[in-house]
Amino acid sequence: MQIVTNMEYLLLVYEFFTTKRLRSILVIVVLPIILGLLIKFQLKGSLYYVDSAKDYISSIINVLGVLLGFCISILTVLLSVDNPNISLAKNHETKHKLNGKTLTVFDTIVINLAYLIVIEGILLIANFIYPIFIDIKGETGKLLFTINICITIHIILMLMRCILDFYFIISKK
Repeated sequence: MQIVTNMEYLLLVYEFFTTKRLRSILVIVVLPIILGLLIKFQLKGSLYYVDSAKDYISSIINVLGVLLGFCISILTVLLSVDNPNISLAKNHETKHKLNGKTLTVFDTIVINLAYLIVIEGILLIANFIYPIFIDIKGETGKLLFTINICITIHIILMLMRCILDFYFIISKK
């Protein structure tokens, strides 16, 4: 039973990437990686890295908490509001198929928001734990800091996409 529980996260990640086009994946995955690598190379020999990393880690926990609450709020509104535009989104099919079922616009937004909530939660837990066990001055600390920035940029880009999708549903555009 435990294996199935752990696989649920992977299933959500699979569903998320199944609903994306290649161009979208390039923007939401490759762009954060490139920015993270640029920051990683900028950190080489930087005297300000330790202070910047400590400030980032202490503030990212608050930021992620707010973003997580915001995503949960959007998902709650989306699932609980009875609006004609949301009803149309539930019936408007996309080109994406998942397990033989054609997904609707509503389905893709719910998948995106659920993915964001899980990723933000995992990153929040990681940011609580990793500074305790890993020295940010070492190479491992710098690598984790870079990964942290990549995932944070990914989350922000995805959140902007979800807000736009939500806006277009509400405004019926």
